[in-house]
Amino acid sequence: MATFTQNSAADYDIRIARLVPGYELLHGLTACVLAAHLPPTEAADILIAGLGTGRELADLAARGPGWSFTAVDPSLPMLEAARSRAAGGGYADRLTMHAMEMQAYALPAPHDAAIALLSAHFVADNGGRAAFLKALARPLRSGAPLLLVDLADPSGAFQGAYRNWAVAQGMDDEAVSAMFARIATNFHPIDEARLASLLADAGCSPPVKYFQALGYCGYRSSRN
Repeated sequence: MATFTQNSAADYDIRIARLVPGYELLHGLTACVLAAHLPPTEAADILIAGLGTGRELADLAARGPGWSFTAVDPSLPMLEAARSRAAGGGYADRLTMHAMEMQAYALPAPHDAAIALLSAHFVADNGGRAAFLKALARPLRSGAPLLLVDLADPSGAFQGAYRNWAVAQGMDDEAVSAMFARIATNFHPIDEARLASLLADAGCSPPVKYFQALGYCGYRSSRN
């Protein structure tokens, strides 16, 4: 997976909003999809893979006052930023964090849902993506929802529109070219058919799309 340093964590929230179309919307929709499956006022533990700076926690904590969160991320600077955000938002007592790769997570306690927002696409489909999804699905109770949002357009069909969108965000040609170079190096998009196959191998239902902005897609699945 991509490695995030203290410096990259410091300005991550600014950079990611300029990188991902619909960034704010995908978080709000993810919280709403979870709330359709988990009663917001009842106790539930949500497993989060690739917490980053914890942007998703703001929507989740507000939407589900009964929910708690178990977060996994290998980057200590990112987890520190997430801890600070949670403290400022008043929900730090509902958050447990583990500094490790998702593939290494093996705690047996069952979780009521899992999400991985903009994290799985950093894992190459060379056995790593399968291990990531299995580790995410394994600790879920039967029927628990699993939500994924990633760059999911390996054909690059939206590249022209994506470039125009980036320019509209204020990026110049050099910055846009650098962005595409980073995506080509660090991102590993897979299409929906491949995702369905990997989810089936992980013991999950076929993915159902709930979000799309250009090549970024969000899917809901569930543990069988």
